[in-house]
This record gives sequence, structure tokens and C-alpha cells, in this order.
Amino acid sequence: YLTNRVNNKDVIIQADDGTVSASASTYFKADGSTGEVQLYHYGSQKLVTKSTGVDVTGTVTATTFSGGLASDNLTTGDAAVNIETSSGNITIDAQAQNSDVIIKGNNGGFTVTAATFDMGNSGQLILSNGISSSGGMPISCTNGNIEINCASQDNDIVFKGNDGGSTITALTLDMSEKGNATFNSNLGVGTSPSS
Repeated sequence: YLTNRVNNKDVIIQADDGTVSASASTYFKADGSTGEVQLYHYGSQKLVTKSTGVDVTGTVTATTFSGGLASDNLTTGDAAVNIETSSGNITIDAQAQNSDVIIKGNNGGFTVTAATFDMGNSGQLILSNGISSSGGMPISCTNGNIEINCASQDNDIVFKGNDGGSTITALTLDMSEKGNATFNSNLGVGTSPSS
């Protein structure tokens, strides 16, 4: 045992700091005044035990991880965060009754809510703005109007569906012809379409 029985005093382990000056750095400290165990790398604190858990400074790397990770908060870091898996699904699960899944970000210094999955409404997706794809097909709501805009030159807007198990094109809006509308079948205006 390595024991210090003096009230509120510490046990400290130091060793060479890796420099040519051969000075010593702290590698381990058992803090008798706080109950903490502190681990250092060349005198720079990296891990501290707390009554509530463990605080880590820097990156944690593990070859394997078993069991669950319980967290009330993942605090702000100073670099990009990736959630990755080489196998299986990534699941985000808000288990409290009617609690939502909310995605936020920063737009010009202001926090914005980009998307909300409303669990009190069967997971309805609420977007703060429109939907866009790499092909340039945004859907947006502007001044109360829903706009569907295919920005690529002369590309059409096509409505498709399933008729008895077969995919059909119900309507094509031809942008190279000033938006000419071509219906696959009959069109009824103010009445049911006739055959």
C-alpha cells in the first residue's frame, strides 16, 4: 500500500517529463481533500474521478465497448463529431413519453432548430425550412405557399404512384415546354374524370 493518513493531503506520483531538462511532471494524484483520482499526461490532466462519474479531457479511444452509455448531457467540444458504425443500425431513441427528437445547429451565430420529430404526433417531421437534394429539387414554404422547384435546366417534375402493383407516371410537368402538363389518363375539373 501507498498511504497518506494526513487529513486532506494527497498522494502524488511524479516522473520524468520527457524533456532534456529531466524535470519531473505529475502522472498520478490521489486528492485527499476532494476524493478525486487524477491522471495526467506529462503534467496535463486527462482524467478525474468525481462523485457523479468521470471527467475526461481530450479524446477517448476504445477498441471495444460493451454495455450502455448513460448520459444526461454531452457537452460542447472543439472539433467535429462523427457517429459511425461499420455494422448494424444507428438508433436515436427518445424514450420519455411524448418527448421529441430535435436537431439543432448554428446559422450565422444564432441557434436554429432544423428539424423536429414530434413523438406526440406519431413522429411527424417538422422542418424549419425546405427540403433540398443534391439534384437541386427543393420543396419550401414561402409566404404561406408550398413551392416545388426543380432548378436544373429543362428537367421535369414528375408525379408517380402505384396502380395495382405497377408503378405509373400520373402527371408530368414538362419544363422544356414552359410547364406543359401531361396526364397519364383522364382529367376531371369540377367533376369526376370520364373515360
